[in-house]
Amino acid sequence: RKGARGVLGSRTGGQKRESHTFVKDATERMIKVMEEQRQMLQSFLVLQTEQIRARPPLQRIPCPPKLSASEQLRSLR
Repeated sequence: RKGARGVLGSRTGGQKRESHTFVKDATERMIKVMEEQRQMLQSFLVLQTEQIRARPPLQRIPCPPKLSASEQLRSLR
């Protein structure tokens, strides 16, 4: 039964080449998109690092010395 697969079940050499070409082109496009994303992420990280380094360092806020309970009561009078 040579024709059992029918017309839709078999592929010609040309169809296989077209399919291979399509897959190859799609893969190359995907690789290009991924490379562009990598470059964008790298640029983002550089920018973020520059912003972090440009910030002034945090300053300590001096706190008043702690008073004992009796000293606090005296300061209220």
